[in-house]
Formats: sequence, structure tokens, C-alpha cells
Amino acid sequence: MTASALLVEQATSEKLTKASALRAVKEVAAQLGNTPAVSRKCYIQPAILKSFEDEKLLAVFLKASAQKRTEAGLSREESALLRFLKHKEVKALA
Repeated sequence: MTASALLVEQATSEKLTKASALRAVKEVAAQLGNTPAVSRKCYIQPAILKSFEDEKLLAVFLKASAQKRTEAGLSREESALLRFLKHKEVKALA
């Protein structure tokens, strides 16, 4: 959910700002029925937010999102997120 919301925010502006990231977090929080703070702390993988602040990570995320291949039992969006999280540059953030 967060990745999708951030992609929408990025598509509507040249650069993802803190305000647009906050809008995406608030949207996810509303869908989960939580506050933005709880959603960010407990449900949103920090690498997702960082990927939209770092051009190199954003390129990795966009490449993962562009692939149409899906993993068994996962949606295209979930599969893209899994590919992104498995990438060596994202793993280095952990």
C-alpha cells in the first residue's frame, strides 16, 4: 500500500517531498485504521520510504515495479515489493 501511494505521489510531482511522503503515510494509516505514527513504526518498511528519497534506490524500486512477473500467490504489486526488498542495496539498509 505504501509503495503504491508513494508512486502516485511521485507521479504527480517532479520530486517526492516530505509532505508528499507524509500524505502517502496518512493514506496507508487510514486504510489500516491506525495513526500515521503507528503505521510508520509497525507496518511500513523503512526502506520503502528511503527508496523515494534516494535516486539510486528509487531506480531499483521502479525497475522491480516494471516487471510483470509475479510470484505464486502474490499480486503484481506484492511481487514487485518482494523483488525490491530482496535487492542487495536494500538489504544493506537493514
